[in-house]
Amino acid sequence: MNGKPEKSDRDWIDPDDGVELTEEQLDRAEYAVGDRIVRPARGTLTRDYAAAGAREEISLNVDQDLAEALRATGPDWQSEAAGALREWLNRRGS
Repeated sequence: MNGKPEKSDRDWIDPDDGVELTEEQLDRAEYAVGDRIVRPARGTLTRDYAAAGAREEISLNVDQDLAEALRATGPDWQSEAAGALREWLNRRGS
């Protein structure tokens, strides 16, 4: 017999009814086609990296003990190292 069940599932949520992103969030989003990143993210949904100051990834060869000591300072070690380099440059008058 084909009839509507007495109690239908009301917990179902249509995936098309998701949260809409703002234009600002879309501007910061990563765009990818499959596993290939077409444009990397420029921030997160709540933070714009460009507004905080542009950052650039560089490679810097240092002694292994120095690298280990930097990493041991905690999860924000790269920002701390950048701050130390900035202070060093300021002292040099550059």
